[in-house]
Amino acid sequence: MIPRRSLSLLLAVALPIVALAVMLARAEIVSRSGRPYRLHITGYDPLDPIRGHYLRYRLDFLWDTAQDRCTTSPCAYCLRGPAGSEPIVSKVSPGDTGTCDASFPESQLDHLKEFYIPEDRGPTLERALRSRRADLLVRVSSGGVVVIQDLLIDGVPWRDAVK
Repeated sequence: MIPRRSLSLLLAVALPIVALAVMLARAEIVSRSGRPYRLHITGYDPLDPIRGHYLRYRLDFLWDTAQDRCTTSPCAYCLRGPAGSEPIVSKVSPGDTGTCDASFPESQLDHLKEFYIPEDRGPTLERALRSRRADLLVRVSSGGVVVIQDLLIDGVPWRDAVK
């Protein structure tokens, strides 16, 4: 029998490792099975001095204002369009996502506002975002989880576009 103190230590060490593994597995499942879309972005600040080297930008959705039907908060983002395309986006109440090709809750929007980049690529990517078309390649799971797969510059993965 394991002493109570050793069991507590084992749980304290194992629990964060298991939680991290579950989060990674979830992101991997979404990145392989979620519905792919391209979301247009416009850049404004390549570095966040507090949180490291992140490319920060604004999402530039193709809005379908005639379809905005969100009367409560929080809302959900409703994406309509073929997989792999730039979707038409509207805001709907969380219970009204039945006509959406994919949807995600407003809380997922925070995960889409920055993209980690190598330290030496900040200025190059900043110039690219200001002068060329930039899109995020994302996947949206059926449960509303959004994962960024890549940053595209003029339709090409950023690593190839800014060599």
